[in-house]
Amino acid sequence: MSFCILADSPRTRSRLDALASSLKTYGPRLILQAKATNRAHLQTLLALFKEDAEKEYRELAEECDEFLDEIRKNLNSGNVTQTEVSELEAAIDGLERWFSRIKARDIAGSGGDLRVRRLLTRCHDTLLSFSDKAQPKRIGEAPTRRMRKSG
Repeated sequence: MSFCILADSPRTRSRLDALASSLKTYGPRLILQAKATNRAHLQTLLALFKEDAEKEYRELAEECDEFLDEIRKNLNSGNVTQTEVSELEAAIDGLERWFSRIKARDIAGSGGDLRVRRLLTRCHDTLLSFSDKAQPKRIGEAPTRRMRKSG
């Protein structure tokens, strides 16, 4: 027997039918609405959600550090090409999607989003600098810059 606890939000409620349909293959399913019996139980539940979000933010921060290390390795080895830029752009897009998913589940407001947002900004800035170095240089022309995502 398994249980899944989801935060009560308009988004979650709007997706319950789809979730129930996807669980059909796992056997019987029930959707219940639960409420903490007292403030201490609610605080415990929120602490569990917060701990889970903080763990995910830490994992994402590690991936951001690896992304920055990858750029440093490419710079040190002279592997500064448009192909590398494209690969790094795909990687940073994945990091941004992961960040969005964690933030959407962070109902307890763990605070890890601010730290990771700063790291992602650093990743974008470092990639932008790397991308400028990979651009073919033309006399008298300023480097082109890719717009950074806001968020």
